[in-house]
Amino acid sequence: MKKLSFLFLLLLHLRGEAQVFADPATGQMDVTNVLGTSLNANFIVKDSVSILNVPLYNLNQLVGLPSGTCKFIINLGTNIMLDPAFNLANAPWSNYLSWTSAVTNNQLKITGNLIAPIPDDFNGIASSSIKGKTYGTSTIQTEFSINNHDTSVLLFE
Repeated sequence: MKKLSFLFLLLLHLRGEAQVFADPATGQMDVTNVLGTSLNANFIVKDSVSILNVPLYNLNQLVGLPSGTCKFIINLGTNIMLDPAFNLANAPWSNYLSWTSAVTNNQLKITGNLIAPIPDDFNGIASSSIKGKTYGTSTIQTEFSINNHDTSVLLFE
């Protein structure tokens, strides 16, 4: 019985050592019209304004995400662009993420760098106003990942 108790305590200790402090994630994205009605993301109409909604999460229920430790990226593919009237500086969650955009290989990439701590058990929606630039499908990819440039912040224990 002592050996079983010891193994149990050892497993608890090892489990605690591997606890991840930063746990950013995204959820199922949704494309809507300006009225909020869901659209088929495979058929975004050329020159028509749509809203891309991507859920953002901090899945750690006890610890927030420290500023400077994460990056959120949306790749819009080849047939979609940002609505020229959309201002990234005022995008949702700009109090947490500093938004920039760049075109590489004819694909627009929107990047949000974490500039303020995101609380534990956080969920929100990052929305961008987009337009189809040509007819056809476009693959939208998202990633919310640890990108720690501040080596003084502990992300794993």
